[in-house]
Amino acid sequence: MKPIRLDVTSQESVGEAVEAIIKAEGRIDVLVNNAGYGSYGAVEDVSMEEARKQFDVNIFLLKNKATGFVGCALLQF
Repeated sequence: MKPIRLDVTSQESVGEAVEAIIKAEGRIDVLVNNAGYGSYGAVEDVSMEEARKQFDVNIFLLKNKATGFVGCALLQF
């Protein structure tokens, strides 16, 4: 297993990661998703900008990664 650098909030970065893995390994067998973070404190103290950023990372990035990695995995079968 070899870690790679990836900005999970960037669809371009996801695509580059997929391409790098395919070039180096020829296929993708496993995707480990461990990206995410929390904002702590009272909800009224969290700005809307911070709340949106957190949702982008914790929720919507799954769609970005799924589009890149699952699409590639489906082509392997």
